[in-house]
Amino acid sequence: MENEVDLVIFDAGEENTNIFPIVKTTYPDLVGIVLTPHPDDEYAKPANQEQLVMAVKFALETIRLRQENKRLRQELQRAYSFGSLVSSNVRMQEIFHLLARVAATDATVLIQGESGTGSPG
Repeated sequence: MENEVDLVIFDAGEENTNIFPIVKTTYPDLVGIVLTPHPDDEYAKPANQEQLVMAVKFALETIRLRQENKRLRQELQRAYSFGSLVSSNVRMQEIFHLLARVAATDATVLIQGESGTGSPG
């Protein structure tokens, strides 16, 4: 499930400094900025307007990079998955199934056969 919200700015005040870690357990990809009067809080960001703007810019860039990374990983998965191998031959279908099972292991596999299996032409 994806977050409907990517960035949250919390005003922790004096008593709510522990809210962000609680929310983070439910939404681990959520980026948050916590405004707190406790500068030693590990999630704290300064309440100074200039520093807050910089923190928001950094957070938005982090979100953008995470999304780009996710998209690129999905593209690589599609491009190099066994789904891109095509054959109507029953024996080749068996080999594709075997490859899918072996791919999750550290086993080394050698596949031998005739070359020149391109389309007739």
